Amino acid sequence: MTDLSHTTDVVLGAGSSQRDHSDDRRTMSDDEVQQLTNDTTRLTELTLSRDVTDLRLTQSPEEELLSSAAPRLTEVIADGNPEYNLPVCLKGQYHADKFFGPIAQHPDQYSQFDQHDGLIFQRDSERHILCIPDISIGSRRVREIIISQAHSILAHLGSQKTLYYLRDNVWWPGISADVKAFCDSCHTCATSKSNSTAPYGLLHPLQVPDRPWVIIGMDFVGPLPESRTHTGTFDMICVIIDYFTYMVHLVPSLQTY
Repeated sequence: MTDLSHTTDVVLGAGSSQRDHSDDRRTMSDDEVQQLTNDTTRLTELTLSRDVTDLRLTQSPEEELLSSAAPRLTEVIADGNPEYNLPVCLKGQYHADKFFGPIAQHPDQYSQFDQHDGLIFQRDSERHILCIPDISIGSRRVREIIISQAHSILAHLGSQKTLYYLRDNVWWPGISADVKAFCDSCHTCATSKSNSTAPYGLLHPLQVPDRPWVIIGMDFVGPLPESRTHTGTFDMICVIIDYFTYMVHLVPSLQTY
C-alpha cells in the first residue's frame, strides 16, 4: 500500500478547492496508483499531439523547412560550406529548369506543388518537400552536391538508404536514377565495402590423360582473309590439341558453318 495523498493534491491542483485536504488524506491501493499514472500519461500524450498538429497547420512551407521538426539537410550543407548557401541560392532559379520552369510561371495550375518566397515545395501528406532545380553552383551541380553530402552523412551506406534519406528532405524528377549513378561511381564505396558474394572455391585442374586423344583442347583462329581450295572457301582455322602428346590438328573452317 502506498501513501500518495501529497501526489493527489498536486495532480488535482492546489487551487481547485479552498478546504484543507489534511483531513481527507487516505491510503491509495496499487490499482488506483497505476490508474492515476496511466491517466496522467495519456493526458500528456494528447496535449503534445495537439500542439504538434496545431504547429503543422499554422506553418508556411518555408517555416516548416526551417523549423526544428523539418528536414535539415540543406542547413547542414550550408553550415559545412557557406559558399553553397542552401536553400537561399535556389530562390528565383527554377525558371532555368525544364521541369520546374512551367511550375514557377504558373504555380496555380499545379496542385501538387506550392511556391513560397521564390522556392518550390512538393506536397507530401502534411509535409512540404523542397524541390531542387537542375542548376549549378560554380562548377558543380546542386543535385550532385546534395547527393554527395547526404551519402557522406550516412557513412556510405549505399544507394537505397541514401535515396530514403534524400526523399525525406528534397525531391526532383529522376532522383532515384541520379542517386544510383552517384553511388555506383563512389570511389570510397568501391574500395572499402566488403565483398558480399560467396567465397571462391578451390581450383579443379584437368585430369592427367593416360593415352593420346582422351582429353583435347579446341580453339578458333580468325577471322582471316578468305582462301579457296578444291574443297571450298574458308576464313577460319579450327585448332585441335591433344593434351597427352600435344599433337596439333589444323582444320579449315568458316564463321558461318
